Amino acid sequence: MARSNEMDKLSFAGDWLVVARTLTDIPYSQEIYEILLERIKGIQMEIDFQKEFQSNKAFITRRFEYRYKLSNKLMKENGAIKVLELASGLAPRGLQWTENPNVTYVEFDLPRKIEEKRQIVEKLLSHSKMKPRPNLYFEAGDVLNREDMITAVSHFHIGDGPIIIINEGLLRYLTHDQKKIKGWKHQVPLERLAGCWITPDINQSDPISGLERMKAREDYLQSKGVHTQSFESVAVAKSFFEELGFFVEQRFFKEVFPEMVSTSRLNASQDELENGIGSQISFVMRCNST
Repeated sequence: MARSNEMDKLSFAGDWLVVARTLTDIPYSQEIYEILLERIKGIQMEIDFQKEFQSNKAFITRRFEYRYKLSNKLMKENGAIKVLELASGLAPRGLQWTENPNVTYVEFDLPRKIEEKRQIVEKLLSHSKMKPRPNLYFEAGDVLNREDMITAVSHFHIGDGPIIIINEGLLRYLTHDQKKIKGWKHQVPLERLAGCWITPDINQSDPISGLERMKAREDYLQSKGVHTQSFESVAVAKSFFEELGFFVEQRFFKEVFPEMVSTSRLNASQDELENGIGSQISFVMRCNST
């Protein structure tokens, strides 16, 4: 129970990303934001929510638009037909990808968060002309619990295409021992279903935001009872996953620079972006046996 409470703090501390996405062209961002705002209007969470976003707007929006769009690009390249998104939160990716009826998409998060997501999606579908999403599933659980992971991947079948496991923003909140457990849990479905694991959670600092802003962000999370544990460097992260039996491919955020929308709205130069946030990376990992 203690672990569940700790991760719930993390899950709700990240909801301000819903606001950040409204400054991008990421599909369904505005719709999710409006429904969430209705749910929290007039309570302290709304005040904290808006205040946190405004104080970190430039950093939050640019970095996470890069991250989101690169993940989508990598998913397309790897033929995403079956997708398991861990710690999916209120991200709209599941809604976006299941526009294709041939895609099976499973969102996985802690019980309270996944139920909130389910309710938001149901409300959005019931109040719009959007088609139903029978291929979008919501599963509650803990990424470190084997039974929960088995339930999540039970929606996929051998022969229907490779499975893509994706997570954004989860690994930095796990200890290195927990990361090892998570890595091995992933190898079971990846070996069986011949897919890959995509994550941008390599935790490089952002030169545009500066060390002071990054430190302030860590202090804010700690004030909410959330503790982080990052890799010391990209080389350390790569070695870590290779020792777990993965082949690691590195891909740079700058690959999606032409697709960025928030950059022009937030007045950042191309050089700053490409040499700062754009120099950060995501890992695409496959089991060495596949």
